[in-house]
Amino acid sequence: MTKGFIRWGLMLAAVFAVGPVAYMLVGTLSGADGGRGHTTLVSQTPAMGLLRGLLAVLLCCGFGLLVRRLVTPRWAYFCAGLALAWAAYGTGTLTEVLRAEPGDKTLWMLAVEALVLGLPVAAFAWLALPHSPLAKPPAWSNRAKPGLGDPQPVVVGTVAFLIAIAGAVVGAWLMAQHLMKGQTIAAAMVGGLIGAMAGHIAAPTAPPWAFVAGIVAVAVAGPAVATFVEKSGPDLLQASFTASVIPPLRVLPLDWLAGGLIGVPLGLAFAAGFVDKKPAGQAA
Repeated sequence: MTKGFIRWGLMLAAVFAVGPVAYMLVGTLSGADGGRGHTTLVSQTPAMGLLRGLLAVLLCCGFGLLVRRLVTPRWAYFCAGLALAWAAYGTGTLTEVLRAEPGDKTLWMLAVEALVLGLPVAAFAWLALPHSPLAKPPAWSNRAKPGLGDPQPVVVGTVAFLIAIAGAVVGAWLMAQHLMKGQTIAAAMVGGLIGAMAGHIAAPTAPPWAFVAGIVAVAVAGPAVATFVEKSGPDLLQASFTASVIPPLRVLPLDWLAGGLIGVPLGLAFAAGFVDKKPAGQAA
């Protein structure tokens, strides 16, 4: 019962304490036109905006590591994602951003933002794996934090990574039919859920950070690929009004990171029912 109180107390702290601080760091920025059309880098003050976005990410991930000390990695991912969703909600939609800053330069800035903010999220996903002395080992791992010398084949992590990328694209295609902020965060969440669930079934020994890394990769690649396959300038803005741009571009960087951290542990939990969790060689 005590552990249950701790879990739900930490979740409430993420939603009602850490999240609002993250929102204040990011949501008070302004777009180039003085309006809401901004992300952390695509704003009136790009350098300061990116710094504030990085602080918001570090705050949420730091809280996630605290959660990890008390409960499980899945709950750490989930709570960090809930807190980071506040920051994501504080940014504009793709249409608002392109209205304030039209042009291919904006897409490259979104890719750079996703890379800068995504690296600490991927690092957090990796750091959260060691077993907490206060929690039982998670169902998806029977070992400590994987390192470069880990005997687990590289191919397993690569398969999980690629499946996570595919799941993220499918999630964006299914959910981001409009560019409302709630839909784009939900699209990232569903993408993380699909990727982690399918990846865990296909490669049960794959580390969870591989699924988070796949989400980060899509967040970076979406805007970068769009510079080559999408229209530019006013035509791109018009395409965003009808959500006819490629699905990964519809979801902005913080949307991907927050939704992915929420969706990956949900997908792992759902997949656990399909995977034999008993160690090899143990009787059924």
